Amino acid sequence: MATGDFVYINASGDDFTLRDPPSGQRFTLVGGATLVLNQTNASATLGRTTGRGGSELVIYPGASGSFGGAAVPDLVIFD
Repeated sequence: MATGDFVYINASGDDFTLRDPPSGQRFTLVGGATLVLNQTNASATLGRTTGRGGSELVIYPGASGSFGGAAVPDLVIFD
């Protein structure tokens, strides 16, 4: 289990927080994530749902990232 918060903002400007997310479980990022902040103690692997292509990106504890266009991730898994 990751301890802490994973915060993201979607393309509509809505913000969401995953609190203490379990490891190894896929979470859908509603509306995709244009900005993420990983305030957990675990790495967060961002990607796209099956069949939509794209690559995975790891956001380490304490790091953030911003995305646009076809690169907007819509799922996250915590280590």
